[in-house]
Order: sequence, then structure tokens, then C-alpha cells
Amino acid sequence: MDGPTGLTQFARQVVPGSLRVIAAMGDDRNALIMYQVDTEGGPTGSKRFPSAETWLLDDSGKILVERAGRDNPSVEVAGKLVPTASVDGRLNR
Repeated sequence: MDGPTGLTQFARQVVPGSLRVIAAMGDDRNALIMYQVDTEGGPTGSKRFPSAETWLLDDSGKILVERAGRDNPSVEVAGKLVPTASVDGRLNR
């Protein structure tokens, strides 16, 4: 499954209104947001997903690097534990 398809499927399971921003900070070049959302349904049932995202900006304020990390090392799918992975993407904007 590709990233956009997986993200779309995940987004459909997020409980509306469950977003909680835990922390946010940054400066002229860096930004960090830590947050969590709750899900329901899907192959893993109801879960809470803590996450963090960071951005590195260039001199004009455009995103150079975006990183997203999820704190759920494994989930159970069809009776088996399946490891999840962090995403580290470099954007050309």
C-alpha cells in the first residue's frame, strides 16, 4: 500500500474532535508539534495514536524537510503483531 492510500484509510478511522495538541514549539527555521488522535473501527479497533511532526524551513519560510514519527511500535492485525514505522520524507516545494 502506498503512503497516500494508507493515510486516507487511517484518516477515515480518526474520531472527529479527538485531536489533542500536546506541545508545539519552534523558531525561524524549525517547528515541532506533538499531538494525539483516537481511532475507532478498522483492523486494529479503537486506539490512541501519539505522534510528532517536525519541519525544517529554508530562508524564505518554505518547507525543506518534513518528518513524522508515530509512537506505536506494533499493532495487532488478524491476530499477528505487525511493526509500524516512522516516516521521514523530504519535500521539494
